[in-house]
Amino acid sequence: PICLDPMHPQSDSAHPLQCASSHCTFNMCACCVESLITSSNDGYEEASDGNMHVKVFLHCPNCRSDLGPTIRETLLLRKADFLLSAGGRDAK
Repeated sequence: PICLDPMHPQSDSAHPLQCASSHCTFNMCACCVESLITSSNDGYEEASDGNMHVKVFLHCPNCRSDLGPTIRETLLLRKADFLLSAGGRDAK
């Protein structure tokens, strides 16, 4: 699931998802990106009714374009910016 929490302005907004579709401007927070990547690594997941269903693919929830080639790099950039901004606040 995708949350409705606000995105971190210095990391999430500065490094948006790179959809192949040029008209898509969908973005999600780093926690949701991590959840999407983790879900895509699983072969099958068990649903609440006990049935197994196919894994999640790294597709944009809005336009369904493939995020696989760029999503991990985007997440790394977000984490680096977040750590740099957190470190800057601690030094003051």
